[in-house]
Amino acid sequence: MTRVEITLPDQLAAEAKRAGLLTPEAIERMVREQLRAERLEKLKQARQQLAANPLPPMTADEAQAEIDAYRLSSDVRLVLDTTPSSQVCSGTARRGVLIDAALAGTVELFTSTPALGRTEGRTGTAKVRPPTRLARASPRKSFSDGYAALVTPAVITPTVTRDPADDAVLACALAASTDLVVSGDGDLLNLKHFHGIEIVNATRALAHIRT
Repeated sequence: MTRVEITLPDQLAAEAKRAGLLTPEAIERMVREQLRAERLEKLKQARQQLAANPLPPMTADEAQAEIDAYRLSSDVRLVLDTTPSSQVCSGTARRGVLIDAALAGTVELFTSTPALGRTEGRTGTAKVRPPTRLARASPRKSFSDGYAALVTPAVITPTVTRDPADDAVLACALAASTDLVVSGDGDLLNLKHFHGIEIVNATRALAHIRT
């Protein structure tokens, strides 16, 4: 985690404090929202430029190069809860769409060894791959057809008291700085947010990605 200090006029700082905007969680949420807004603005500008100056037809090699570049610059980062109960609640088909999106490079999935351990003996071992941009990545063996990046989980304060194993998902999301935690687990969904990371079911995750 990085410590950040800001300087504000006294009156503005007082108003922000009264509004609850100076807590670490509020600042993190605002930063995430601003970064997301900037991504959308850049996309809007790119669309406008493309409409004003249409590109000439691409060759097959040029098209593949563009696809490969896009796959390395996915914007939506998420942790997908892989426990059987979560899979049943969130819908296998919708989760499959998210995994397909990860394979296509539309989203970037993350997991950790403790998070995978929640499913040992029940669903098998998830496929993992080295993350593309995460400095805290664990140098573990990867699978050529993997769809999830393996990270070292963050150390967090116990959060889900009814099922402490759920904390493994939250620790993974915090370490990977994800945008979403996708789960069908009621205890996780009841939290709604964790350190500015939204916790949603698969349906809402797909809606978020498609906007």
